[in-house]
Amino acid sequence: MGVLDGLSLPPRTLVRLDNLYIPFNSEYPAPIPRSLNELLGGITTMQLAVDKEMLFLVVEGESPESGLWLRVRHEANTFWSHWLSGLHVIMVPLGNLTSLHIDLYDPFVLTVLSQLSDLFVLLEPDKVAEERVRINALVPRVATFCSVLSQSQPMACPSLRSLVLEWRRDTLTYLEDLGVPDIFAMLSSRASFGHPIRRLVIQAIPASGAESGSTLQSHFSEQLSPLAGHVEEFEECVDGDAHVCAFKMQEMWNVTGAEDYWCVNERQRPRYIPLWSYDYSFTS
Repeated sequence: MGVLDGLSLPPRTLVRLDNLYIPFNSEYPAPIPRSLNELLGGITTMQLAVDKEMLFLVVEGESPESGLWLRVRHEANTFWSHWLSGLHVIMVPLGNLTSLHIDLYDPFVLTVLSQLSDLFVLLEPDKVAEERVRINALVPRVATFCSVLSQSQPMACPSLRSLVLEWRRDTLTYLEDLGVPDIFAMLSSRASFGHPIRRLVIQAIPASGAESGSTLQSHFSEQLSPLAGHVEEFEECVDGDAHVCAFKMQEMWNVTGAEDYWCVNERQRPRYIPLWSYDYSFTS
C-alpha cells in the first residue's frame, strides 16, 4: 500500500488495490495510509473477509464515487489479526458505518460501531468435529458473537435494528447445535437495555454432500423457529440456491473506460471474490 503514500486524494475517489502479495519474510502489512483519511471519512458500508493468509476489504461511502477495495495475500497467516486490531484505531473511522458485512473477524470490533443499523454475518457452529476446525482463530462462533452483542458497557452496536445470520454450509454436515440459546439470550438482553433487534433473517442449509439433508434441514428449522417470537420481523431462508449473506459488488466499481488505461490479462483482472477457494457467497 506504499504506492498511496504521499498522495492527496479527494473524498470522491475510488481506490482499488487487487491481488496484492506480501512475502513471508516481510514485516507486518502496512496500515492504510493517512492519505486516504479524507476519502475514508465518509464511509458508511464495509464488507470484510479474512481466511488464513488472505484479506478482502471493501469500504464505500454515500457518494457513488467514494470507496476503497483491498484484496491481498500475506504468507504469514498470523499477521492479519494484528493488522485488524488497529483497523478502527488508526485506519478506518468505523463509528460512521451503518452497514457491515463480515465473514471472519474480531467480534470485539462491534463495540465501536455506534451508528451500525444493518449487520450481515457468516457463522460457524460452536461445536465442530476436530478434523473440521479451521486454522484461522478469527472464525466467529455463535457464543462469542452473541456475548459481545449482549454486553451493556460499552453497548455494542446500539443502533442495530437488522441482523442477518448465515451458517457456513461446508460446516453443516451433522446434527450441529446452532447456538440458538445464545441468540435467545442476546435478543432478550438487548431488548431489556432498550436496544432491540427488530428484524432477524436466518439461514442454515446442510452441506451439499451431507447425508439425509432433508432431515438435517428439519432439525435446523426446529431449532431456529422459536426465535420468531423475539423479534418484530423474522425470516428463515431455506432456499439452497440463495445466500442471505452474499457479498455483492456495487455498480460503482464498473467504471466506464477503465480498460482503456489499465489493460491486464483475464487471470489478473480484479474480481470481487477472495483469493481462497471458499467463494460461493461472493458475486460480481
